Amino acid sequence: MADFLSTALPERLEKATLAKQKLAKKQVYFAPIRHHSPACAYALTKYIQQLKPTHILIEAPHSFGFLLEGLLSKDTQPPIAIFAQSQKISTTKTEEDDLPTSPEIFSAYYPFCDYSPEWVALKQGHMQKSQLEFIDLSWQEQSILQTEHPELDWQQKNLISE
Repeated sequence: MADFLSTALPERLEKATLAKQKLAKKQVYFAPIRHHSPACAYALTKYIQQLKPTHILIEAPHSFGFLLEGLLSKDTQPPIAIFAQSQKISTTKTEEDDLPTSPEIFSAYYPFCDYSPEWVALKQGHMQKSQLEFIDLSWQEQSILQTEHPELDWQQKNLISE
């Protein structure tokens, strides 16, 4: 066990650890989250209760901000999901434009369960009277990036493939 503890961290992890320590000195904390993980949800509950943060930033499109009041309503009970959809609008004309074409549509669900860390962050933050914000690009902005950069891998990864 002592050999394991004395092993140097990979450079990328070492840099991340140092950056996290610097931010903690400025009262900025991160909670690394695995989506839909009961273990992460439990740990996050305790972390938020311990830190009592003034602000909580949650990974979801910022354009969902108007839904916060409804999400925090006592009448809203998981499992629930937010459905997002965006349509690519063609701005260039070609000879083929006279032919009917199907629009390119991008869709996504943002599910919340009792054990979703995002749900826990919303509920715990609300109880702590923290300011809550969704911080990702809007679904429309994400969809535009996907069409502008098809060379990038946009698929979600599982822990084994990471």
